[in-house]
Amino acid sequence: MLRSLLNTGISANLTHRQYAEYANELAVLQSIWERDISILSEAHFTLLLLTNGIDARFIPEPVCQYDYDRVIYHSSDPKLGIGECRRLSTEEPYPIGLKSIADGGTVPCSMLSILKYFQVDASLLEVGNFLVKHGYRSKRHGTRWIAIDKILEINYGIETTIITSVLELARSLSLGQPVLSMVNSTWLHNSPNKNGNECIIIWKLQGSKAIITTTTSLEKQLLKVDLQDLLKHILRAWSCRKIR
Repeated sequence: MLRSLLNTGISANLTHRQYAEYANELAVLQSIWERDISILSEAHFTLLLLTNGIDARFIPEPVCQYDYDRVIYHSSDPKLGIGECRRLSTEEPYPIGLKSIADGGTVPCSMLSILKYFQVDASLLEVGNFLVKHGYRSKRHGTRWIAIDKILEINYGIETTIITSVLELARSLSLGQPVLSMVNSTWLHNSPNKNGNECIIIWKLQGSKAIITTTTSLEKQLLKVDLQDLLKHILRAWSCRKIR
């Protein structure tokens, strides 16, 4: 967890001072990552070739958000404080105006994949409920990324560390620590019609390629993408390590 988030409690809502410290720490880490990516060289990739990453036998089946179109995942109302994550019964009509996991559940789905890898007993409803209850589901911003900074560690004992270099990413995978990353949907799907950002999980480096899973692949398969292209499109990446 980031230093600025220590002792800030479980809620997504920070004081103005806490948020300023968090934003400043993020800005520093982001600038280091951007500088590292800007000077990508053959030396980086020579070292990356030494890393195979996580064996496919231990990679869990990806959690696909489209499987959960009947699970409400809706933000809290700023006035009423009402939000919900629940599965609709077979007969229940879908409430007008509410969003589902299928509409915007990339963060809880990727978090659940990480929990499955570390054999932590949890369900998507449990994760989604926790995020909604504590203010991480936002009407304006979707699911706040701070959920990845805080909730996996506080609630499940999975430490997340923001990665600031390509070599840190390689080292994480070599230690069996998957890397949860946020990327732009337009790039991920090679489609200008796709808006917003999505979570992917990087499991393995294979030469000039990266082996990843996404939360929007209906085939739920391991995907192979160009590593250098991926690195340039990562918005933020977290190494995940079980600490308890």
